[in-house]
Amino acid sequence: MKKNYSLSLLYVILVSGYAFAQTTITEWTFTATNNTTIDGGITSPQPSTGSGTISLIGGITASLAGGVGTVTTCNTTNGEGCAWNTTAYPAQSTNPGSAGIEFAVSTVGQSNIGITFNHRASGTASRWARFEYSVDGVNWISAGTNNAILSPHDAFTFNEVDLTTCTSCNNNPNFKFRIVSIFAPFEFCENGSVSFGANIAYQRANAASLETGCVGTGNYGTSGTWRFDNIKVIGGFVLSTPSFTDEAFEMYPNPSNSVVNFSKEVSGQILNINGQVLVNFVNATQVNVERLPTGLYLIKTTEGLLKKLVVK
Repeated sequence: MKKNYSLSLLYVILVSGYAFAQTTITEWTFTATNNTTIDGGITSPQPSTGSGTISLIGGITASLAGGVGTVTTCNTTNGEGCAWNTTAYPAQSTNPGSAGIEFAVSTVGQSNIGITFNHRASGTASRWARFEYSVDGVNWISAGTNNAILSPHDAFTFNEVDLTTCTSCNNNPNFKFRIVSIFAPFEFCENGSVSFGANIAYQRANAASLETGCVGTGNYGTSGTWRFDNIKVIGGFVLSTPSFTDEAFEMYPNPSNSVVNFSKEVSGQILNINGQVLVNFVNATQVNVERLPTGLYLIKTTEGLLKKLVVK
């Protein structure tokens, strides 16, 4: 059964133009029955469309677990309703950017490449990830300024990565990409007592992005899991573009350098202009932005409403 994509967009970038025909080069939905297994773990899932390979890197392991769509309980016999579930990531403060999943997909005959995927994390897994690509199969490049993307806790989030400006990604038999675990780009705490500076430790996925007074929610753990589903490589890619709106709730003050208030309870995310999710909030009447650098951001609600936010 074909899986349904989540309507939630992690990467939201303003673009002009209209969506013309897009071509699915390769897609993994993890429903294929010809997966390679070792001790019950899925080590090399076969694509449901097109051709390509997946590799586990950095010593992690993988199995099947519930995926995206109307059928969310994984049937391990035929792969129905399944996603790829990875674990055994590096120990705290070791080997950032080394562990995750890696893909090799030829783009010969295709141009304007884009990648979409669904991603979720368990509570103790790394909160922060990085998307990288390679045009020679050896050297890796972070996608744009995408040095840190959020691993959503216990809920799949739909992600889009726009590589249409990468001309070397076009018509390339050596194209690769990978999603790896990285250290938190912000200062944070564990268990409300142990403080880490930026870029020196993994932060667990169910911790608050912007904490006040060193209030932590527990420790990162190597047994935490990252789950992936509906991984698609696309030619002729065009980003999704939700519309801006000022309806439904008020937001003030704006600009702000400390706290932004909402006129009613709101659930959603704060994104930078590159579409990176920096803060998640649920049923909030205010959100703290004091640790965000000066600049323009987006408030995106779970209903898809967007507002501009200026941090000064």
